[in-house]
Amino acid sequence: MTSVVFARAVFLSLLVIFALSVGAFAQAPLQLSERQNRELVKRIGLKLERFNNSLGKALTKPPLENSNSALEFREYLEDFTLLIGQLTPNLSARRDVNDLLRTASAIERLLLCEDVPSRVVIDWASLHADLDLLARAYGLKWSEAVLTRELVALFAGEVRRFSESLNVEMPGVQIIRTSAANELPELMQQFRQAAQALNADSAKAQHQIAVLSSCTRMLGIYLKDCALGLQLQADWRRLSAQVEELVRIYNLDFGEPKSPEKEMFTRRK
Repeated sequence: MTSVVFARAVFLSLLVIFALSVGAFAQAPLQLSERQNRELVKRIGLKLERFNNSLGKALTKPPLENSNSALEFREYLEDFTLLIGQLTPNLSARRDVNDLLRTASAIERLLLCEDVPSRVVIDWASLHADLDLLARAYGLKWSEAVLTRELVALFAGEVRRFSESLNVEMPGVQIIRTSAANELPELMQQFRQAAQALNADSAKAQHQIAVLSSCTRMLGIYLKDCALGLQLQADWRRLSAQVEELVRIYNLDFGEPKSPEKEMFTRRK
């Protein structure tokens, strides 16, 4: 678990560095000529090839070898490669770019879940920086491409199933701190409510994601004190990775949102 947490920290740090290097925070429209657009798409294709090579090597070794994530990686990368291959050399393929961003986000969530080699992280961060430029060139926000009604419904369903599985497993779980047993039911309920409150069409989505992120952090602290089964651990990594990805996307599009705690502190002042 520790190596996965460290990999997540490195992964997010690199994405921030690359995003800052291209000025992608609080995204502004980017005007590209058709020649510049062709060069950008070509560069993305080359970086994708590099990422495919480094990830391909990682998928043949533990812990990814023969894992469920390895199969998902291959499926998403196949779609991702096809989408990049069909991008037209002009600025009219908005729908294709929208699908590309959504698929990239799915790959990124998997990367956040797994302990991948640093080479894979660096290659993805470099590719991601150019995807940010592509999104701006087409006047798209990652948040609009990714936070769809379908994703919201899927995520809420996954949270509900995790909650139900946790309730079933909890009576037999060894708990390091007794306070965790007392706090977990309420925290889990808050997490479920925050997931259900997400609304892809709502102007409050940024605040809703900040609330969800706060609930995720608190619940994660208490879950660390529980000796959960391997499946529940994997399910939690996937859920928390999805939340991290949503937070990162909204930070990228709109700048850092105020957390509920910060807003409360501001009002008290």
